[in-house]
Amino acid sequence: MDAVAHRVVHGDEALQESRILNGDIKTAISALGELAPLHNPLALRWTAACRKRQDVPQVAVFDTVFFTAMPAVAGTYAIPQPLAVRHGIRRYGFHGIAHRTMWRRWCELRSDLPPVLWHVE
Repeated sequence: MDAVAHRVVHGDEALQESRILNGDIKTAISALGELAPLHNPLALRWTAACRKRQDVPQVAVFDTVFFTAMPAVAGTYAIPQPLAVRHGIRRYGFHGIAHRTMWRRWCELRSDLPPVLWHVE
């Protein structure tokens, strides 16, 4: 085994790409635990369990990454903007890893269509 990948539900604005797990990344995931209390803490427990079994790099893959490039109209709640900015409130979609896979496949099948509103790598 060359590496272990962990699905982490919430990466917020700080974690907008997959990351090699280190102390700083684990701390950031832990701090986001209140945004995904059923998922992020459990993901960290899995990283600890894997570390005991394997001495290979571990990578965190965040569900929220797919949705960080959404247009503002899709990522904004219908609340006063100053409130949203002050508290860092924005809309995310989840299951982003699956959405990215389906999106890529759909693009392959429909390559004749014009570009869409936002592009996801």
